Amino acid sequence: MDSVFDAKSITPGAHREKVYPFNSLGVDIDGVQNAWSLTKVVLPVDAIKVDYGWVVPAVGVITSYHVAGLFIISKANPTNAITWQAFRIVKATETALDATSGAGEADASLVQIGDTLKFLVNDWVWVMDDATPNGEIGKVAAIDTDNYLDLVNDLANAYTVAQNAKVYLVRRDTANEYRCIWGIFAAANAKEIGKFLLHADRQFAAGDGVLMRVYDVENVVAAGQIYVTVLYDDMSY
Repeated sequence: MDSVFDAKSITPGAHREKVYPFNSLGVDIDGVQNAWSLTKVVLPVDAIKVDYGWVVPAVGVITSYHVAGLFIISKANPTNAITWQAFRIVKATETALDATSGAGEADASLVQIGDTLKFLVNDWVWVMDDATPNGEIGKVAAIDTDNYLDLVNDLANAYTVAQNAKVYLVRRDTANEYRCIWGIFAAANAKEIGKFLLHADRQFAAGDGVLMRVYDVENVVAAGQIYVTVLYDDMSY
């Protein structure tokens, strides 16, 4: 890949792809659960530097990461079809927890925060902290405007202020740009590959990340995995 380039030769829609992370397999998701609680951070928060879309920079300017799509490989040899989803982690909605929430609390479905204005009923949110960096996804059943989100289901883990617990929006059904991408790997197929390009309805903004979750990957003939890479252009060549 060239270290120097002439920006005038770059046209809207052109790109060069790299993968994140920088290895042949990408991020792997091993199947050990039978519910949607199995999540994996594929592209971390703050990895995307500017809004998604093609921007021609001034000559010599190193600019951004432009997410192009997802490349997903199933090596699960499943007895059941495997469903997967990819979410945008919306950095603009990042909100710190005010108190320990989740497992061990009197009501494990409550996420206690000081600012609920960024969230709506029926939003899907991602709760995480430093101790549980992959976190888990929950759907908002009700909002107490004073201090908490009440989720449909209890959280399986405890998230603490001491571990920098945060909550983010990852899906809003009423807005296309906040919807997830999803797909299904067929049953009894040991290897499948899919490339899923993003488009205007699934925009990314600076600071966003990408989250994956899967269902039924544990129902396999042999040990199953799904490998995920994110295709992007960093315009640093």
